[in-house]
Amino acid sequence: MKRKSGEAALTPMNVPKKLAALTFGGVFGIVYLLLVGLSKVTGLTYNQINIVVYYSLIPALWLYMLLHSWIAVVVWLFGWLVFALVTDFREVCGQMFVLSVKFLLSFKWCGMDYVVSSVFWCVVVPIIITILLW
Repeated sequence: MKRKSGEAALTPMNVPKKLAALTFGGVFGIVYLLLVGLSKVTGLTYNQINIVVYYSLIPALWLYMLLHSWIAVVVWLFGWLVFALVTDFREVCGQMFVLSVKFLLSFKWCGMDYVVSSVFWCVVVPIIITILLW
């Protein structure tokens, strides 16, 4: 297989890093495509569906798992519905998305780029929390 110009040779030292990049990139791409698909189905923007999933639906699942109460989930989701109706939801979600991106980019100091940070905080951590609450 021919290497691209400037690309490092595959060595035992960089195989784990390249494999991790492929794995995290693949997971990131799948999640991205799922969110884009949800945005098309719901008519919400990508930023809106991203905020709804990560700040409303996933926490609603955790709330149910903690309290075993559908009433708590309904109240939580009703609060989000009211929030969506009384604010400029598109604008607020856009601002929340920008803040979320800044949060994810803040982990460059420990070697996590946007993709790795996104997969870690938005996929791995929620899966671990869900398993722990199960």
